[in-house]
Amino acid sequence: ILKTEVLQEVTVNHFRDQIKVVAKACASAALEGKWLGAAKAQVLDAPDEFESRTWFELVKAIKSAGVAVILLSHDELQKAEALRRDFEDAWIMFSEKANLAE
Repeated sequence: ILKTEVLQEVTVNHFRDQIKVVAKACASAALEGKWLGAAKAQVLDAPDEFESRTWFELVKAIKSAGVAVILLSHDELQKAEALRRDFEDAWIMFSEKANLAE
């Protein structure tokens, strides 16, 4: 993304910061054996290049993926599959809004 200059460097760094927030929440939740903390991870403000709703959908996808990993690590396969679908839906919605759809 940086090499193609699709997004500004500040936006990419903000995205990385958001991933770190969700990753820390997921790690804590996984150690506790509970997924809810990951789902409630803080959502940073949308960067200037994103509409708030588009940013929310992207973060929702990231959280869904994290929760699915926690569920899989606790052999909750049916619940994890539902979250995988949530991730796919959120990613599609984000991609369409961000004009990234194939």
